[in-house]
Amino acid sequence: MSYLVLTRRTDEIINLSLKPGADEEQVLDLLFNGGINIRILKVQGDRVQVGIQAPADISIMRQELLPF
Repeated sequence: MSYLVLTRRTDEIINLSLKPGADEEQVLDLLFNGGINIRILKVQGDRVQVGIQAPADISIMRQELLPF
């Protein structure tokens, strides 16, 4: 499992996707048996700090960093 903390503002997006070459069956098994955990860590004004715990084969990216 990987853990990432991000701070987002209103209307900003976090993208979760499979990493290239990930074993889809293994990731599905991990999702069904442990899932992805999202925890709100802090809210301050128009910002929210989010902690995301997900299988290592799941990519967690801020939308503005995506290539498209």
